[in-house]
Amino acid sequence: MRIHEEFGTDINWLLTGKGESSVSVDNTPPISEPRGINYGKIDSSFGTAADALKEIFDSHDPILIDAVRANLSIFRLYAQKDRQIDQQSQEIQKLKKEYDEVKKSIDALKIGAVGDVRAGSGSHVLAGDATRKKES
Repeated sequence: MRIHEEFGTDINWLLTGKGESSVSVDNTPPISEPRGINYGKIDSSFGTAADALKEIFDSHDPILIDAVRANLSIFRLYAQKDRQIDQQSQEIQKLKKEYDEVKKSIDALKIGAVGDVRAGSGSHVLAGDATRKKES
């Protein structure tokens, strides 16, 4: 039997997620928990999920199959986005550390150059990681 018929669910809501989730023809309240489904401990193993998908695809119900495909596509997209966010966060942390190291090096060079000028040792140029006295 089709989900939307069995549980009084609006077919457009099942497919798109838009609108009201339930259809109420006789003004009875919508069914909050489908009959025959045990919502106790849910097995989250891959094998159980694969079995459920096989059962849905074996039903040859085009509405169910299209809904599953659409949802899997969105779930996959979000999983990819989560991985990208994790990678970008790691890259940002690495760049922050590198920035802090470069800033410390620049500050050290500035302090060294100012110290040399105060000591009256002449003009200086930056060369690599250290200051050196400008050749006259």
